[in-house]
Amino acid sequence: MRAVRATLETLAERIGKDEALHLVPALPLEVAPWLFTASPAQRFDAADFVSRWLTGRTRRSRRRSGMRRG
Repeated sequence: MRAVRATLETLAERIGKDEALHLVPALPLEVAPWLFTASPAQRFDAADFVSRWLTGRTRRSRRRSGMRRG
């Protein structure tokens, strides 16, 4: 489930609010909030998507374990 969350949150950065609102009804209720964004779309390529995805997973993992970035 962590991979799904990381993917949807990264996708939300890429697509912007209007597209996210269009896609949310197609998602299961428990994951739909992860696609929420109030920010405008950001342009980035596939390599940047993967990098952001990995960075987001690392941040979330640290929060869960109680670790803070120094």
